[in-house]
Amino acid sequence: MSTILVTGASGFIGRHLVQRLSNDGHTVIAMSRKASEGAAHVVAGQFHSFEDLRQLDGHSIDVAVHLAAETGGCTEEAGLAVNVAGTRRLMRYLIDRGCKKIILASSICAAGGLSVSEPGFVPLHLPMSAEHRFAGHDAYGLSKWLMEEMARAMATGARDVDVIALRLGAVTDETTWDPKPQRAEDLALWGFVALGRVALSDVIDGFVRCVELPLTPGYRQSYLTALDNASDQPVAELVRAFLGDRLGELDLRHYERTGCEYDGLYDMTSARALFGIEPRVPMRPEAFKRWKEQR
Repeated sequence: MSTILVTGASGFIGRHLVQRLSNDGHTVIAMSRKASEGAAHVVAGQFHSFEDLRQLDGHSIDVAVHLAAETGGCTEEAGLAVNVAGTRRLMRYLIDRGCKKIILASSICAAGGLSVSEPGFVPLHLPMSAEHRFAGHDAYGLSKWLMEEMARAMATGARDVDVIALRLGAVTDETTWDPKPQRAEDLALWGFVALGRVALSDVIDGFVRCVELPLTPGYRQSYLTALDNASDQPVAELVRAFLGDRLGELDLRHYERTGCEYDGLYDMTSARALFGIEPRVPMRPEAFKRWKEQR
């Protein structure tokens, strides 16, 4: 059993993860600006404040799961100050005090995807690989991509620390979700990000899996999304309709193969290969309804 620090412990993902890790027998230190339940220790504070981090001095931390962040819609100043510089401060504190595994919550927005900024995002390739660089125009996605690059560099310098970044999709509580059909005309606000959903239970399972894997020093990253998209429309048809003239030479042949018509936009190959993560809950409305009826 490990002593695990969870930042953002009172958030949507955080409170479920804290409870799961505690139930599994780990000692959880919850760091959050708000009250957090289920943890052995609670530290009230912000991860990007060195003074607040000093409250952890008396704890020996084996693993850190970093969930807290400035979220979508943040300003460039806030995104860079908190998600990049703040995460660097947290990682440096943890590494200098002997923490050997740091798991970061990144986002599918690190590849781009939010269409609220112009010009609209066009993937470099589909499915998007886990190493797809930032090709968007929003401050949040930029901050998450730069966070990944910074973490990669710190892992290289530390040498004996295991650093994992999971690019999360739009996390959805499958116990209450009522899916609506997503068509090209519905994607004007959030674009590709609206299609990249993932069930809350799959996210919790993914983080727990990464926590409990043997240490592998270095840096690794993957997506953590459902294996399909939140649309009943075949991907090639949907993407062509959504991008229109912006499609250019984007290759959609993968989705034109028999059996691949509804495959996810985000390639989960590395999640399986590196971490053994295999999401179970489909997000395509028709498939989700069948899954829920069978439970």
